[in-house]
Amino acid sequence: MKKFILCLSLICLTFSFNSCSNDDDDNNSQGSGGSSTINPPAWIIGTWKSPELGETHKFQFTKNNFIFTQLATVYNFAEIAKQDYYSVKETTNTSDIYQIEKTFSGAGVTAKDSFKFVKVSDNEVTFYMSGVGINPAPITLNRVN
Repeated sequence: MKKFILCLSLICLTFSFNSCSNDDDDNNSQGSGGSSTINPPAWIIGTWKSPELGETHKFQFTKNNFIFTQLATVYNFAEIAKQDYYSVKETTNTSDIYQIEKTFSGAGVTAKDSFKFVKVSDNEVTFYMSGVGINPAPITLNRVN
């Protein structure tokens, strides 16, 4: 049952990213409202996977980006932040917690998703996700590289 809820939550996450698209000519505009600076702390830089989610899900952190791969879909937060109606900002960046919020604001609707990573050790973090209709159980992530 726990895996079903987790999978359902991640599917909802997919729809929240794909619910609106950028129809402009890639004018490199910044998302409406909020900051788009992403600077993950050194302790989280690298690639992380979950034994619960298997090879189909990957969390990658670089010096200035967070990239989440779910099945065959890649969510590049630096690119999402450039889209109209989206903003991406760090809400927590400490020696043991890193949290990013993605907000969609358009057509009279505001939807916010939060991605929180808590350091357990140099090779393990706990991932929490929350948003509209999304509040799955925490997920353990292990460092791949």
